[in-house]
Amino acid sequence: MYQLIVWGMLGFAFVIFVLFFYLVLKERVLASRWMKKRRLKWIVKHKRFESIQMIAEEPEPGFGFPLSITDVEDFVQEARRKRPAAVQGVETIRLRNRPDALSLSVYGAYHSFQSYRSSQGATIDLYPLSKDGEYYRMYLFYKDLEKRFPVQDDIQDRPYILITEEQAKKELLHTLGHEFGHSLIYNLDKKLHGDDIERQCNAWAKQFGCETLSYADRKKYMVYKGGMRIGTLEEVV
Repeated sequence: MYQLIVWGMLGFAFVIFVLFFYLVLKERVLASRWMKKRRLKWIVKHKRFESIQMIAEEPEPGFGFPLSITDVEDFVQEARRKRPAAVQGVETIRLRNRPDALSLSVYGAYHSFQSYRSSQGATIDLYPLSKDGEYYRMYLFYKDLEKRFPVQDDIQDRPYILITEEQAKKELLHTLGHEFGHSLIYNLDKKLHGDDIERQCNAWAKQFGCETLSYADRKKYMVYKGGMRIGTLEEVV
């Protein structure tokens, strides 16, 4: 009886060891260069899109797109030249209105394909910015700012700065570069979420030549709330 118990415990320990070894090996295989190349081969084989489909919706009243389909196409061409793997697998880019569930801080989204071996491709969405006369609003999401100026409603209460159409265009192109970063990471590693991935996507946007207003830049801008000036960001934070 004692021997049966010992052998049972040893057998259980062996199963746990094999399972652990399998999980470790599986993770390493999935992250290996061989697997990355294999995923790209599947994408090239099954997602042969002659071109990326471009779709543009009419923005809702009070919102606008500071870039055109031509701007997007030019960016895609440059991204394809710099990092082809980031563009592969993307089937559609849409300039579309922001879903109600999304915050005004979200300028875009990457929707991955479900299978590497299907003909379905990924979709990238770009969302419009709120307009204020000839300018665009960039809403601010800083905790220190919200402590001084509580926000109950994003559009009515959220503090913002005003940026030019040219700067707004740069912001959306930076978002597009960021989403292509998501495409590249998903194509190679099948990963979508995480703070580290977001940092990598921002780094890829920079590699694609994209620019965005840094916090240091924003500090110099006048901050508005409900159409009223409340001081520069440097003064109110």
